[in-house]
Amino acid sequence: MTSFDPHDERTIRLQKLQALRALGVKLYPDKFHKKQDIAVIRKKSEKQTLRTIEEIIPEPQNDVHTAGRIMLVRSFGKLIFGTLQDYSGQIQFALSRDFCLLDQD
Repeated sequence: MTSFDPHDERTIRLQKLQALRALGVKLYPDKFHKKQDIAVIRKKSEKQTLRTIEEIIPEPQNDVHTAGRIMLVRSFGKLIFGTLQDYSGQIQFALSRDFCLLDQD
């Protein structure tokens, strides 16, 4: 049986961080100022009529700024669906590769 050494674990994590930095990964991105809680977004959307995905993707009507933890991701080729959660609740989101700006740096 091997024993756990926390110093080895720390060393491994630091090596992983250095490897990511060498690849140019921004480890700790700039701050994001959350403007809306998910519960507020959901409450506002309850009053709107439902639209199909074909209507939503080319012409989104809601512009929201929120943050949370991504709890679930399902990929279907060019469409990705996910669930975002914060302290106030959960919301489903959809991303389309055709309408996302990809950072080429």
